[in-house]
Amino acid sequence: MTTVNLNSNKSLEELTTYHQSLLEQYSSGVQTLQPTAADKKLVAFNGYYSLNFGGQPDISGAFLSIDTNLIIYSGKDPIYNISIILSTDGIHSERYSFSGGNANFTNNVLTLNIPNINSEDTILSITFNHTNKDSGITSTFTGSYGKPGIAPMKVSGSTYNNPIPIEMYNGVYLENKGTGVKVLQIGLNRELQFDYGDNTGNLQVVPAYAYNLNMYYFSIFKDGVTNKIIMGTSSGGGLVCNNITVAPNSTKPTARSLQTITSTIDDLDLNGPNENAEQLAQFGGYYQLSSASTPNPLSGSAFLSIEGLYTVSGAGESPEYTVKIGLSLNGKHSRVIPFDDKMTFDPATNTLTIPNELDPKETFATITFNRSYIAEGNFGTLVDIEMKMGENTITGINRLNPVPLMAFAGATMTNTNGDSLDIISNSEIVYNKIQMHNIIYVPLMYILAYNYLPVNGKPNPDSYAYSFGTDGLTGNCCIVTHKNVISSVYAILPKKTK
Repeated sequence: MTTVNLNSNKSLEELTTYHQSLLEQYSSGVQTLQPTAADKKLVAFNGYYSLNFGGQPDISGAFLSIDTNLIIYSGKDPIYNISIILSTDGIHSERYSFSGGNANFTNNVLTLNIPNINSEDTILSITFNHTNKDSGITSTFTGSYGKPGIAPMKVSGSTYNNPIPIEMYNGVYLENKGTGVKVLQIGLNRELQFDYGDNTGNLQVVPAYAYNLNMYYFSIFKDGVTNKIIMGTSSGGGLVCNNITVAPNSTKPTARSLQTITSTIDDLDLNGPNENAEQLAQFGGYYQLSSASTPNPLSGSAFLSIEGLYTVSGAGESPEYTVKIGLSLNGKHSRVIPFDDKMTFDPATNTLTIPNELDPKETFATITFNRSYIAEGNFGTLVDIEMKMGENTITGINRLNPVPLMAFAGATMTNTNGDSLDIISNSEIVYNKIQMHNIIYVPLMYILAYNYLPVNGKPNPDSYAYSFGTDGLTGNCCIVTHKNVISSVYAILPKKTK
């Protein structure tokens, strides 16, 4: 457990506050209109969309978000809270409840009537579509925005996001790289068990919590203490998460890193880089495996991880990609293999071939990737694979998607302390007027590091870590860690801190 200093701009503040208000609202017994089964089809398009107005210059930071939060009471069906967040100027944003009577979703067409006190309602009408683009864009929309009787403006948008169901994260999460005590368990019927920070390994059923489908983020509240749990994946650690605990009026929360895998063999990178690393990295994700034809049934937690990253060594330098391949057939132990020049990836067939390390003339595994959106109720998968290992055939599905750094560009992200962050390109950022070129970026995890190289064999004391995402009404945001101090910057400042 690590204690960190937290400035006044708390991480994911807007979303955490919204989660707390939702839990209070539903627990009070206030009856709210629930979305119908047809309405819930909008959940499949959950995400943060850039907002463009046809025929006009782009408005920096303008966005539209389909923001779905699940409210879970132990032993009961989830409550879907769907809202539309809209910012037409990149400066102000509003949240509109989908169940407030002003919205409709039919045949992939969303219609939103935006009330105006002194004039007719403004009408947003947009049509969503899933895509299978190599660019990584998962969904787009086109449509119109304006008042009745006046020629509306054409609008369009796109996202790299894909909503993730809670069930994908089912597992037991432990401290100390999987060798420590149990801290969290996500189980059947979305049941959460948690230690509430006591580190004894004794878990309690969480009676109520909130989960955001875009940030894969849980909020748990008890006795004035807030636990934020941000989910992710790792090539070696399997399913992972960061748990930040904030006590009332505390400026020094505690942070824990948890994972499901208990041991990992991490192969050394003894060979040269593979020239097709960037192409393979486009299929970055966490593939849940199942047995199509194998004499040894796989664990339900078996996975293949494709984790790409790139480094930029200086101003004007091109990104250099590397990929780690993680594999676990039992969900407890994993092996991480670097994608090197002894392997092949054929971009024409999207097939990865891994040779047998003991006999390079023999093949250890061939994996063929197929990018195709497949609907699963209110959710969907983005890529499926077929993996052949000897006589065994294994299939897998992936819901996650790499997001380019420029997806977080647009408006300058700031906070009330005067910090500022600009995304200049996929190879450069500027933080507090410092140009940062020598970076490493992990598109699957939206994480960037600056000054990441060790100094005299020790971690660089002047390194920066950036974790990008979205935070409800604030739009794009970033959690910045420097010298054990956590700050947050936002495209739109949280209303309560203005």
